[in-house]
Amino acid sequence: MRKQKTQRLLASILLFCLCLCANAQTVVTHLYEVSLESQSQSQEEWRQLVQQGLAIVLERISTSVSLKENPEAMRALKNAPDYVEQYSYDGNNLQVKYSPDLVNQLIQKMGHMVWGQRRPTVVLWLAIEDNHQRRLIGQETDPALQTYLHQLAKLKGIPLILPLMDLEDMSAITVTDVWGQFPTVLQQASLRYGAQTILLGRVMHNAENWEAQWQVLTNDSPAWKVQGASLEAVLSEGFAGIIPYLKNQNQATGHATEVKGKPFLIGIEGVQSAADFNNVENYLKSLNPVIDVNIHQLFGAVAIFEITPRGDNGRQALEQVLGMDQRFMPSFQDVTGVEFTYRWIVARAPLWEENQED
Repeated sequence: MRKQKTQRLLASILLFCLCLCANAQTVVTHLYEVSLESQSQSQEEWRQLVQQGLAIVLERISTSVSLKENPEAMRALKNAPDYVEQYSYDGNNLQVKYSPDLVNQLIQKMGHMVWGQRRPTVVLWLAIEDNHQRRLIGQETDPALQTYLHQLAKLKGIPLILPLMDLEDMSAITVTDVWGQFPTVLQQASLRYGAQTILLGRVMHNAENWEAQWQVLTNDSPAWKVQGASLEAVLSEGFAGIIPYLKNQNQATGHATEVKGKPFLIGIEGVQSAADFNNVENYLKSLNPVIDVNIHQLFGAVAIFEITPRGDNGRQALEQVLGMDQRFMPSFQDVTGVEFTYRWIVARAPLWEENQED
């Protein structure tokens, strides 16, 4: 009996650890800052570097997989200095910080969402074969390669963990486990790092170039191959391959940060019952310009709602939507603090249901 209780306790602890890993995220700072190598510190070079830096920041912050051919992004890059909050030179490096508010507003205009500071940690198990010898990369090996990998991760805004490769790791995993991509062994060895995402890399040096196979250890196990003239090239291109996966996962789980405008109050007349109230509230929540709706006050037959709009133009967009809806008529009733008031003309079906059918 005692043995069974012990086994159940250990199983519970393991399950708890797995749950922690599934939700592990790291707050990534300095997402709006870049450091770029400068050659001349001339005004022309400054403008070019500021444009290059803004493109890097947009790739980090936007949930979009690619920003190419987006007209709003192209316009912004031509006017990149307008988004600079501050800059300075540190030796041969130009340090630039962009305005978070302006960048977030730009991403919303582009039709995308902001990828916030809370991001999934990625543990990288990397095996390299060179001169017919294989080795694992960890925090105790290849200092120069470690630095390069962390620079790549910082550039993309991804919190990266390299395994310690201490006695605990070496007793739990071998280079063969990584090369063979044995999921059970790799998942168990990754538990101690609390990472949400496990990335596997197998890199091989042949007579002509470097080749690498990459895989995210998940149920669908997305994988990709890259080739390059150098080890750094295949690491850079290979690491970039995980970014679309992370962004897609982020959107699927609803972790992207929507750009919220300033909340405001609206009044809806003709709300005379709980059913009326629920129908109007659900309808308002279903509208695209609206992020959130909360009841603020019931003033007779007028329900006053606090609206959190989507972006700075959300208020105007909501006013346009309601103005074109035949179920609402403008009301001239003046209520203190309320931006605008409409009278609801009772519909034959709940408003939110009709909106879904449309």
